[in-house]
Amino acid sequence: MIFSSEYVSLAVAYLGYIFYLAAVRHPRLGAYHLHVADFMSGIFPHYLDRTTMLWTGSYAVTPIAGFLATALLLVAASGLIASRQDL
Repeated sequence: MIFSSEYVSLAVAYLGYIFYLAAVRHPRLGAYHLHVADFMSGIFPHYLDRTTMLWTGSYAVTPIAGFLATALLLVAASGLIASRQDL
């Protein structure tokens, strides 16, 4: 084990979020709308009609599938890490 403090997970999560914010705002990734807050608000990718606040004709299946796949990957990775530890 590299670090044994209980605050390591907080530090890793905070640093991971900072790097995530920097990565999704990178100019080369700007066309993919990877920021979760922009997607959930419906403002930036324009999946919602601003006048009615209803879904437009183009559904956001691809970003939803990407976010779901990322969440499942993180859960699987954390499960593998936790199963290797002696509890």
